[in-house]
Amino acid sequence: MLADEALTYRGNIGILTDFDATGINIGLKIRGPVRKIYGPKKGKDSKFHEDLKKPMWISIYKKTPKRLGIDAQTLKYLDLSANDLSENALDKKGQPSTDWLGLYNTLMRKRKRDFDDEWTIDQHEFYYRYLTEKHKELGKGPDGKGISYIGYLKSKRIELDTVVNEVGAARFWEWLEDRILKTFETRDYNRAIIIPSYIPTPTLEEFQKRVQALLKTTSEDRRKAIIEELRDVKELLDTDDKLKDIKADLLNNHILKNAKIKRIDKALQKIIDQLPPVDDNKNQKI
Repeated sequence: MLADEALTYRGNIGILTDFDATGINIGLKIRGPVRKIYGPKKGKDSKFHEDLKKPMWISIYKKTPKRLGIDAQTLKYLDLSANDLSENALDKKGQPSTDWLGLYNTLMRKRKRDFDDEWTIDQHEFYYRYLTEKHKELGKGPDGKGISYIGYLKSKRIELDTVVNEVGAARFWEWLEDRILKTFETRDYNRAIIIPSYIPTPTLEEFQKRVQALLKTTSEDRRKAIIEELRDVKELLDTDDKLKDIKADLLNNHILKNAKIKRIDKALQKIIDQLPPVDDNKNQKI
């Protein structure tokens, strides 16, 4: 669901998994679009028609979630040895796991993926290169060259926790930050940083704090009494109307009768008269 939202809002989502067949399967599943997205295509009249759709894999291919690691690049960056970190990935009978068999059969086109996860030719070529390219960080194969991911994962795995324990959290984050920055060129921080429409001065903030304290003190006793009254009501109330009545009671019978608040209101009104009026309907910003 989160990956689907990333396609809609173009968010950056990176998946961090163990280096095993299961983790690679997760990464490959989301490396391309999670679901096919259909757009209008040209009909026989050479015009675009909404009722004629075509899959739009390529246009969103680079905007989808990506797997960040663990992999050979991780070992190289952190100067780690696969031999020191490897764990057995075979099942109890000493055979490759079902996850690895599924990955292998999909890669060799011996098994079709579900409709929504079906690969295009371009995607399959990408995955094939990714899984069969040899890496010296994983050791030497029979030909004296490196070992491919698909070959390594047949019998071995590397846990995330093992890598973190080996290098420490700070060093691991250094690698992960580097990987994130290289994987996603830019970030939209408007999702996390909300710029306020105005900034009050320190004086205004202090004034507001003190006035709020005064207002609470002035009406606190009546407020507590109302809370007690609402605990045992023998009739059905319209809550909106009741809240309006409560506010009117607190304002007119307690707050506006306080002499200190009256003086503050009078002084404030002189300041307000010097400011330009605000049209609430237009949501005017200061």
